[in-house]
Amino acid sequence: MFAMTGVVLLLTLFVVLVADQVSKHIARRALADDRQGGPLAFRLVANTRPGLVRIHESVALAIWGLAVAYAVVVVQFIDGSIIGGVAIGLAVGGATGNLVDRVTRGSVTDFVCLWRWPAFNLADAALVAAVPLAVGALL
Repeated sequence: MFAMTGVVLLLTLFVVLVADQVSKHIARRALADDRQGGPLAFRLVANTRPGLVRIHESVALAIWGLAVAYAVVVVQFIDGSIIGGVAIGLAVGGATGNLVDRVTRGSVTDFVCLWRWPAFNLADAALVAAVPLAVGALL
């Protein structure tokens, strides 16, 4: 069962990472005019706030490697749950998407504005979606 969960985890991670990077690329090209309006708006924001990864790239990559190893261990403890694999894949994929931006661009590209919330991206949405799934997998 763990092998299947691992495949689901890696597939989810890959899909989230690719979708996040493609959507950010499109946003950087299409939203250069800084559009806004309504409860759901799209506005290009270069998030330069320090965040968790405002450190040297090699240290950030080492932390990422440890996080992935930790994710695999967590999947072991949730009895190879497919939902757990999706949750960890969402979390690691989202974190990886934002890490790629931080390391390659110096900032994270955010572009979705929802009501009064700060701008966010698909990687952030994946991280948020991972929490209830992980809790559900542990129950």
